[in-house]
Amino acid sequence: MDVPLSRGDYFRGVAKEARIRTRNRFFEQNPVLTKEQAALLARPGARRWLAVGAGPIRAVYSQSGSFDDALFVASGDSLWRIAKDGTLTFIGVIPSISVTSHVSMAATANIGVTPAFLFVAAGSTLMCYDETAGTPWFSVPMPDSVGVTSVGYIASYVVVVPAQGQGINGQFYWIEPGETTVDPLNFATAERAPDPITEVVIFNDQFWLPGDSTTEAWYFTGNIDAPVLRVQGIVYDRGSWEGTAVQVKGSMIIVDSEGAVFQISGGAKRISRPDIEERIREAIQASL
Repeated sequence: MDVPLSRGDYFRGVAKEARIRTRNRFFEQNPVLTKEQAALLARPGARRWLAVGAGPIRAVYSQSGSFDDALFVASGDSLWRIAKDGTLTFIGVIPSISVTSHVSMAATANIGVTPAFLFVAAGSTLMCYDETAGTPWFSVPMPDSVGVTSVGYIASYVVVVPAQGQGINGQFYWIEPGETTVDPLNFATAERAPDPITEVVIFNDQFWLPGDSTTEAWYFTGNIDAPVLRVQGIVYDRGSWEGTAVQVKGSMIIVDSEGAVFQISGGAKRISRPDIEERIREAIQASL
């Protein structure tokens, strides 16, 4: 009797299908085993390393070459720094629209005598960490006092995505190399459609701006008269659920507003199954 191996959890509430659970295992092709030439391998168990703050853990971030390769952890409403030897240091309180909102971080490099900076955004005030300053944890004023939802570091610039709405749709700013202030004139607007930008994702030598319904790519030109330009011919009519876009090696993974997961690498390829999309949609509705 041919007994198929399930490659992952499966559940379709809409069709009232029986739930299939795959616990702590991942699928791998194996030409030796079974008719299907497949194996389910057990994942190694996770071990507890450190307890950081009161939780929940909202984000972790590290940038090689900045801050001695320290790990920064957003736990609850607090930001912590973990040195390579495990030393834990409290940095400060993260202003957020809610304790469950997405936290975005971006660290710059040392430029001459200019130290590295860590920028942190969670939908409210943009914050900056400078370990050499007398006040190392301070706020960065934004034009019109708007909140910031996402930041990204590329080509010595910091891309800043303000909270969308109230007349700001598709707009983003950038911080000049070595600076910690936002010039109100350093801004541009996504061109493909007027949908709000959900975040910024650094992808190769470009920065991508997923919106509610479209995704487009931009780059820094090095031209002082036109510092940023959109990459012509690269646009996807797929938006992203806020906080889900991530760069993985040579591709970008996004979750659109309908719960479908796409891999973008030369084109958009759907990599999710209907049962996974159903569960993602349920999570989206629960978060609204």
